[in-house]
Amino acid sequence: MQKRSLNFLSTVGPSFWGDGHYPASDAVYYPLYTKCCELELPLCLNTGIPGPPLPGDAQHPMHLDRVCIRFPELRLCMVHGADPWWETAIRLMLKYSNLRLMTSAWSPRRLPDALIHFLNTRGQGRILFASDSPVLSITRCVGEAAKLDLRPGVLDKYLYSNAESFFFDR
Repeated sequence: MQKRSLNFLSTVGPSFWGDGHYPASDAVYYPLYTKCCELELPLCLNTGIPGPPLPGDAQHPMHLDRVCIRFPELRLCMVHGADPWWETAIRLMLKYSNLRLMTSAWSPRRLPDALIHFLNTRGQGRILFASDSPVLSITRCVGEAAKLDLRPGVLDKYLYSNAESFFFDR
């Protein structure tokens, strides 16, 4: 197997920039989206209500609808889940082939049933595993993931293959 390295990883947290005044659909991010497309770099973007006391509406996944329309070649991943908008995130992944979701900052046993169903069916290649170490240890999260009611082969995709494809395949 060829060893690959990730040269650059972009992550954006809309609630953290400009006091939450710039949702993902705001043109302030367009230069970043354009550069990521030019360089074929994946982009991770926080979705869901943030843990710190910051405005959460800027991280509503629906803002990615316009981003995916305007930048269809952008490899985009919603990170930290999409709570409380999980079903909106799932609908967007059904609509856009360039969109993924990472379960970082979520204990696998706490993932909603709708996401587990999507992971087992049409979303087998769309959901990426991550812990939130040191808050949620990798050992704990992998152990919990192994106990999920997943179809054969789905656990490997969730824990490894989907991230490998998203971050390294072009």
